Amino acid sequence: MHDALFPLPRGRDGVESGNVANMLMIVHASTRGLLSVHDFADRPTMRELTQPAAEEIKIAEIFHALADPVRLQIVAQLADKGRDSCSAVGENIDVHRTTMSHHYRVLRESGVTWTEVEGRTRFVSLRRDDLNARFPGLLDAVLASCTDLG
Repeated sequence: MHDALFPLPRGRDGVESGNVANMLMIVHASTRGLLSVHDFADRPTMRELTQPAAEEIKIAEIFHALADPVRLQIVAQLADKGRDSCSAVGENIDVHRTTMSHHYRVLRESGVTWTEVEGRTRFVSLRRDDLNARFPGLLDAVLASCTDLG
């Protein structure tokens, strides 16, 4: 299977509409013909992270994110340290790096943490203000129950 990049076709007037950089399509072709076409124009790039706005944070997603002991340990460490790099937070947690990336993603996409990219480093912090505005006292209750985590 081969991947090739093709710009979207031009309109009737011969002019491409929209941002050309966002209008690339990946076409997967094989000897049997066209298998699938994926338009990645609306998907985040490697540097763009999916993080909900404060008003979009949902309690069910927070509970899902906090249902894992490793993620609770991350939250407890962030509560103590504040903003820190993902690698620094993960130093004291005995989990593989790719698994840590998964846990950071779940926490970020649920709205529990906020991640910023600076160069090649990702910094993560708790969204205390957003969580307290949406669900007063929830984060404090969770952190109070984390005292027995290592």
